[in-house]
Amino acid sequence: MTLQARAMIAVVAFAAVGGVAPGNAVAHELTPALLSLVERAPDEIDVLWRVPRDEAPRALIAPVMPQDAVSVGGKQVQVDSQAHAERWVLRRTGGVRGAEIRLDGPAAAQTDALVRVVLLDGRVVHGRLSPGGAPFVVPRDPTAATVARIYLRLGTEHILLGWDHLLFVLGLLLLTRTTPSLVKTITAFTAAHSVTLVLATLGVVRVPGPPVEATIALSIVFVAREILVASDHPLAVAVRHPWVVALAFGLLHGLGFAGALAQLGLPRGELPVALATFNVGVELGQLAFVAAIIAPRYLARRLGVGAPRFARSALGYSIGACAVALCLTRIAAFAIR
Repeated sequence: MTLQARAMIAVVAFAAVGGVAPGNAVAHELTPALLSLVERAPDEIDVLWRVPRDEAPRALIAPVMPQDAVSVGGKQVQVDSQAHAERWVLRRTGGVRGAEIRLDGPAAAQTDALVRVVLLDGRVVHGRLSPGGAPFVVPRDPTAATVARIYLRLGTEHILLGWDHLLFVLGLLLLTRTTPSLVKTITAFTAAHSVTLVLATLGVVRVPGPPVEATIALSIVFVAREILVASDHPLAVAVRHPWVVALAFGLLHGLGFAGALAQLGLPRGELPVALATFNVGVELGQLAFVAAIIAPRYLARRLGVGAPRFARSALGYSIGACAVALCLTRIAAFAIR
């Protein structure tokens, strides 16, 4: 088997494990746990600690608050089929600004948490915690540069953890046969999902999230099907003009990006900066993935090594199987709700 085939099949195998595993059934959940801190008054903080039930046992990990923060009243516990959630109130002089927060637990827990802080003035700050890792310090006065850095990282992480989007991009790469076609296709996908990301985030377009997620999975099934029939129908639109497929379904994927961004929340005072840098982060992650795929293909061509005839079909069936499993999982989750 050639270097190209090994590299590409490895990518799909990894995507299959990550894309259809129970913990990743909804590809836009950026982290397994969430710690939300909301300032309701100058010295009062509402705390939400939420751990999905399919992740590490909740007893293994727990947020550690600053020593000068005092708990007021008891904790409210809510358990459902999706998660274990705890709510309580903290009092701390000066509120949450400058607070140092850690995630206690063994590194072997292999889980982390997204920290979402809503300041009294409406600004939103995000961070990430790992068990036994470095603490997260809430900035006292987050600037536009702080917001840009945070949302750039979140956008990059989202696309690299969103295996549905990566499988779709991989399918597009398999449909393109020339460099100009590749550039046009990726540009069309970027432009399309950028438009719907902005429109949905600003509230111009409103579409329920679960149906969008299921339809995104169906878009991958369609691309996989086009890969499989490309040799028999070389004049099909998806083969001759893959940028058309990228443009059409890119609008749908942009709604998925917007859904993830809605879960994170946007700072009211720095909305343009946060939205723009999140989208830039998505593009950087996407370009990194494209480069990782086309580099082995370019190297193989330079070495005069060709992929076996079954490689394209194997990839098409693999992508399609992952997409069908993901679609059924999302439909089932939607029905449960």
